[in-house]
Amino acid sequence: MQYRKIGKLKKNVSKIIFGTGINLMCNGSSCNELLDAAFEKGITTFDTARVYNLSEKSLGDWIDKRENREEVVIVSKCGHPLKKENRLTSKEIILDIENSCKDLKTNYIDILLLHKDHHNAQIDEIIEILNDLYEKGKIYSFGASNWSINRINEANEYAYKHNLQTFSVSSPNFCLAKLNRDPWGGSVSISVLNRQEEIKWYKENKMPIFAYSSLGSGFLSGKLKYSQISNISSVLDDRVVYSYASDENFERLRRLEIMAQKKSCTYSQLALAWLLNQETEVHTITATSSIHNLQENLRALDIFLTEKEILYLDLMSNNY
Repeated sequence: MQYRKIGKLKKNVSKIIFGTGINLMCNGSSCNELLDAAFEKGITTFDTARVYNLSEKSLGDWIDKRENREEVVIVSKCGHPLKKENRLTSKEIILDIENSCKDLKTNYIDILLLHKDHHNAQIDEIIEILNDLYEKGKIYSFGASNWSINRINEANEYAYKHNLQTFSVSSPNFCLAKLNRDPWGGSVSISVLNRQEEIKWYKENKMPIFAYSSLGSGFLSGKLKYSQISNISSVLDDRVVYSYASDENFERLRRLEIMAQKKSCTYSQLALAWLLNQETEVHTITATSSIHNLQENLRALDIFLTEKEILYLDLMSNNY
């Protein structure tokens, strides 16, 4: 496993992050064997959220049983706009953190992310309350999920101006396949046509990326082969088809197949390697209920891609 530092967090953050938004954990089921396997393979960082139903409780039960709280990094998200209302207020953020800590059986969150932005959210109030929680030791680092570059800049400019802690991480949708339509609503993706400019901003600002849906919700997992695209609806669920089915993405899938054969790896390993080999700092959030798939995905860390190979897979070049 490879690790990086995030903000002022003293613990190292694994480059592959375990995503707990899987059905078993959201239903509150015990996934101790799966979580044990992830931890024993060096995955120390676990992504969850207040709105993932019972996911936080499932993760908290495992941490409590294993007694490894000081060895793991918990990334949780708060302030999701339930019923489309603005919940990025001091009151709602504090409420979410208190409930998260209760379910996670902990006194603090290592990295807190604001789940989604809202046009009525006040930057000054947000930065002030996050810094207050940081000073009280309730959170050790913070950032945003599904926030635009402009809003992140606005938040950090306020923090700099008032000598406060800034956002230290951003978690957008990011994968090799281009997101054609937003299936979740209110999402921010850098899996878009002009992503080179987005990636350049993250690199220049040294802002780490926690990439969610890093395998395109299964589009890049290997479940769908290029030869099956005419029958995609029988292979992948409707949400994935709605989000990623396009001629451009089918061509990315074809090139992924060619290069995976050349490098003797799987589709998913190569798709994750495409993220991990970006010039900017990328951590991939991968969610799976299979120990086998978990272990297979870790091989992505050993795959090196040249700049030409990265551009070829992303249709930016016709040769590698």
